[in-house]
Amino acid sequence: MLRSTGEPDSVELFEKRLKDLNLEQPTAERPTCIFRTKANCLRVCQQGPILVIYPDGVWYHSAMPEVIEQIIQEHLIGDRIVEEYAFLIHPLPPSSPALQNDVLD
Repeated sequence: MLRSTGEPDSVELFEKRLKDLNLEQPTAERPTCIFRTKANCLRVCQQGPILVIYPDGVWYHSAMPEVIEQIIQEHLIGDRIVEEYAFLIHPLPPSSPALQNDVLD
């Protein structure tokens, strides 16, 4: 799950790229998908827009279009945190209801 707040261009770009890369739907090769949720305020004003990826719990600052593309390629596809923009890492615990499949059924 990803929460983002900030510039409309950033939110629209993220949504478009998820669609372009077919990351919003599960596939045979990748049985998971990515949901985007827009948040009006994450109470972090400096270095915005802010982008948060759960269940990884990685908070990214400066999420403008070029940074969003880097996060998509490296974190969402490559499973590597983009250290240059990550300012907090606090993953959900394995027992979190958000990580259990039956919550979404």
